Amino acid sequence: MDARITTTCPSCGSVVLDPDDVMVVVPDEGPGWYLFDCFGCAQRVVKEAPPAAIAALSRAEVAVHLVPAEVAERLVQPPARALDADVLLDAVLLLGSTDDLAPLAAQPTR
Repeated sequence: MDARITTTCPSCGSVVLDPDDVMVVVPDEGPGWYLFDCFGCAQRVVKEAPPAAIAALSRAEVAVHLVPAEVAERLVQPPARALDADVLLDAVLLLGSTDDLAPLAAQPTR
């Protein structure tokens, strides 16, 4: 017996999907979600999935992807200065002008 999954699309209403049409994402922290591409309107639909829904979808052999917490980590503050083409070219020219890197390392950054 093949599993059929019934859910809703915000545009099309009720849709019936095969397990291969749905993907479940479960992060280490926070709620999980599932997503599918609606055949009626061709839009990707993402819905929150409580643990009971994740268990049911897993039993229906839907692909479940576990996401480690490190993926969600955010940079607390941006770098002081972005590395752009000018900065990179300056560094190449500076490094090419000497064989002794110790004095360069002692110079303050601008």
